[in-house]
Amino acid sequence: MNIYASAVRIIDDWLRVAFPEAARATSWQLDRSGFSPSLTGWRLRLRQDVSLLVAVDQLFPYSKPVAAFFGPGAPKDGPHIEDDGRLCLVTSDTTTDSLDPVGVMAHFITKASSLLEALGRGELREDYVVDFEAYWSRSRTTGRSVQILFDIAPPTRPLFLGTYGSQQIASDDEERLRRWLQHRVGESYKGDLKRSLFIWMEILPEPSAYPKSYRDLRALFEEANHTSTSDDVLPIDGAGGVVVLGGPSSAGRTAGGAIILSFGAERGKNKGFRPGKTPTASLPSNLKLDRASIRSVDAATSRIPLLQLIDADTAHIAVLGCGSLGAGTAKLLAQQGIKRFSFFDPDTLGWENLGRHELGARNVGANKADALKAKLLSDLPDIVDIASYGTDWRQAIANDRSVFEGVSLIISATGDWGSNAALSDLQSNGLLEIPVIYTWLERNAIAAHVVALQGSKASLRNGFDNTGRPLTMAASWWSEDQDPRCGGAASPYGAVDLAAGQSLVARAALDIASGSAVAPVWRVWVGLSSDLERAGGFWSAAFKSVVGDPGEGGKLMAAQWRTE
Repeated sequence: MNIYASAVRIIDDWLRVAFPEAARATSWQLDRSGFSPSLTGWRLRLRQDVSLLVAVDQLFPYSKPVAAFFGPGAPKDGPHIEDDGRLCLVTSDTTTDSLDPVGVMAHFITKASSLLEALGRGELREDYVVDFEAYWSRSRTTGRSVQILFDIAPPTRPLFLGTYGSQQIASDDEERLRRWLQHRVGESYKGDLKRSLFIWMEILPEPSAYPKSYRDLRALFEEANHTSTSDDVLPIDGAGGVVVLGGPSSAGRTAGGAIILSFGAERGKNKGFRPGKTPTASLPSNLKLDRASIRSVDAATSRIPLLQLIDADTAHIAVLGCGSLGAGTAKLLAQQGIKRFSFFDPDTLGWENLGRHELGARNVGANKADALKAKLLSDLPDIVDIASYGTDWRQAIANDRSVFEGVSLIISATGDWGSNAALSDLQSNGLLEIPVIYTWLERNAIAAHVVALQGSKASLRNGFDNTGRPLTMAASWWSEDQDPRCGGAASPYGAVDLAAGQSLVARAALDIASGSAVAPVWRVWVGLSSDLERAGGFWSAAFKSVVGDPGEGGKLMAAQWRTE
């Protein structure tokens, strides 16, 4: 059954009734409207001098129709009309009913008709501002973009401009920009930072007012009511100065775009004039302005909900143990916006680790803490600082008592009882005041635990015997997992089994760091009961009594940690 052909036939039949004058669009009409001649299209009159051309591709009815105005009176530009003449009638994430092709087509025709009427009344001009970055991007004159490392917010201020490869990046914080570049490039950034400028505009311009020349740019600057002389602050640089425009786009939101300026061989024409006194007519005739899109490189503030952001100036997390659980947790926290870390791990990465570790083959043989630091700084260059110690934290603190200074939270993911017991004793004796999250996996990663403790009232030892065996295991097993090797057992689990545990630890760390949860906290992620049964285990009676019955499993559970 040809679903596309059937949908087209249904549209044909409906249009003959609903729009008797409608006709199939010719290849010439499709091409003139910027559509591929391979599309199936229809032309129907909306008013005497304007027709609507609407077309569908071979994926219809699972794809959306495209549309354009056609005819001598068709508006060539305006809100929701793209450069190629296509109409922007719905958002990119709009979904349609593939079972009702007529309803979809009727909706698009109605939207196009309403748009034509609104344009005729001179309405929708505010949409240029609401969707400023989209319209600016459509009108860009270069495929290049400018990365920004600052907030689009008042006031107008100077920026610093750096370059790596062919990419330009601007920031209002010189130290932050140099650090970002160093992390991104992987070595000390030796390039010079150039002058740049951010202009805050209370009203963003419409496309017809986008600057096309240096004169236009100066006019925009002056319209923004700034007191500085434009030639004193506009970055005119033969290698490519940058100006970033920004302003309010809608309630609580801002938007912006970049202008890249460049001079050619005639730059010397304006020599002899003092800054701010260069006559506009004397500017080089080949001064070029390119409109470019901007890209925010601060992922933490661009996509993460504000309620989940942690104060980067106060959060400093130490991760003890950079194995599969600790490294994955660290990556999640870094992606969430934590910008300061300390990593401790004496082990090197082996080939056997690759299936469930954040690091890859290029890091085999490298110390896990050092390699994780290098990877995160390269992948997330806005991280402020990572200190890595290729040793056990106990050895590190014996050599330098200050290694935990400034740390606001410790995550102990070593899976080693001796390490955890030593850390717990520091807390119990009042020698470690900051909160500590202890985390461990049970056999086959069928369950993951986090216990957050602070102060001396509750101790990790309360939930373990003196040899480090948990008093409340989630799972019991029909047979012990005996591994005769001197190196000890390696629990079989993969990246999918591990992911829930990493998320559990990271979520607990964010909750403790933000104050939305207060120690003591005990949370357990339990896997699917069916997985446990296939592996030869069952939920323990002790766990059911203390925490609850996991039922079918695959969920988060919580209970009170023992206080004695």
